[in-house]
Amino acid sequence: MAFSKQYGEYWAVNILRGLGSAPFEALPAISIADIYFAHERGGKLGAYVFGLAFGSFVGPVCGGYMVVGQSVRWMYYWGVIVIGFLLVLFYFTLEETHFIRPLDTHDEALVSTTDMLQLDKTLTNKSMAKEADSQSTHQHAEAIVGEVFDAEGFKIQYSLWKTYPTTWTAVFTEWWMPLKCCSLPAVVWCGINYGTCVSWLAVMGTTVALIFAPPPYLFSNSAIGLVWFAPLIGSLIGAYFSGPLNDRLTVYLSNRNRGWREPEYRLWAFIPSAFIMPGGLIMYGATAAHGLPWIAPVVGMGLVGFGLSVGGTVTMSYILDSYKEIDTQVVTTIILIRNIIGFGISFGIQSWIQGMGLQNTFVFVGCLSFAVTMFAVFFIMFGKKMRKWTTSRYQHLIKTKAM
Repeated sequence: MAFSKQYGEYWAVNILRGLGSAPFEALPAISIADIYFAHERGGKLGAYVFGLAFGSFVGPVCGGYMVVGQSVRWMYYWGVIVIGFLLVLFYFTLEETHFIRPLDTHDEALVSTTDMLQLDKTLTNKSMAKEADSQSTHQHAEAIVGEVFDAEGFKIQYSLWKTYPTTWTAVFTEWWMPLKCCSLPAVVWCGINYGTCVSWLAVMGTTVALIFAPPPYLFSNSAIGLVWFAPLIGSLIGAYFSGPLNDRLTVYLSNRNRGWREPEYRLWAFIPSAFIMPGGLIMYGATAAHGLPWIAPVVGMGLVGFGLSVGGTVTMSYILDSYKEIDTQVVTTIILIRNIIGFGISFGIQSWIQGMGLQNTFVFVGCLSFAVTMFAVFFIMFGKKMRKWTTSRYQHLIKTKAM
């Protein structure tokens, strides 16, 4: 990016950036699902989504000062410096933790594994007895509750890669598994929801200079960068609301349900967000179109930042609670759908604004955001039935993954 001068070069380097950033999109969320318990996952995913937002919002702030003080090319030089530091840090400190666990493909064991997070109250006494028998065969008599097992201490990793016993069929299966996950309705909706939330951020990113640089605002490059502190603050509040607070809400709702926990309890956080984020989008576009004081569109940006954190955290938490055994595949599917939607809306937003005008475009965008987010009510009411309806499909995907 620092040396590109032609349109074709710009396309090529962005393809490379996409390939390089893809692991950072999926691996943290999957790692969180592997490490933390279900009632802790929301807070940790909230921190992760806020980390993504922090980079998205602080980057333009730093970029504004880089353009003024150094040059536009130095934004990319600094990116190389930071990534180089992370490369060294990751290489020597992130030890490989991949572990291949034998998967019990008996139907009863599959149902037991998939429903441990959901605590499905509708299990019959007979199936629960079979589940207990199935689990007891895998327990070790010498294991004691609270026992701490010996583990190797930290050691610096020097090998560039490690290989594991697998087949090329299993490798290629991973390529098309995310497409098969599109047959799960919750996965598709979560991808659309998260994708639209990120798209509204991209829409602001492509319009903020067009709004604040000309009259009546006449912001400098550095001042335009500073307006991104508003969505940063909003995303911090949204991360706490959709993370720790939402974890407490799910525990409260589980207690009210006599201890039975459902993944759909997380979706209640979308109800206030369905009004806050569209309100921020309409406020941002309408006030800027009429040239109102700069604080009005900036507050709208803050509300959009709140909705972005809620959208990312709740969708990831919900889908990981629902389909834990294929977490890698469903997260990849969500990110794939999210990026396709983000590309499409970002690519066409300028023509959209030229055709409808700034105010009408953001009013329409706000209504679209409200419709997509409020669809959470459908899953709150019927999500459990849809998960039961797709149980056989879920088990088939688990078996396909294990092949």
